[in-house]
Amino acid sequence: MTGINGLKTYTLSSSEIEVLLLTDFGGKLQPVDGAKLSKLKQRQAKTAVYKTRFSKPNT
Repeated sequence: MTGINGLKTYTLSSSEIEVLLLTDFGGKLQPVDGAKLSKLKQRQAKTAVYKTRFSKPNT
């Protein structure tokens, strides 16, 4: 299908995407643990807030 500016666009199923990723990356891929990722993002956000709250003002 030709999209905006003459670029071709494709719609792939999740199984087709998995095949492409396995072809390119092989065994390097690991499943994502959603709960751990969520906790990591919360911790990073909290750290960013503390850094801005307790950092010295730039003069």
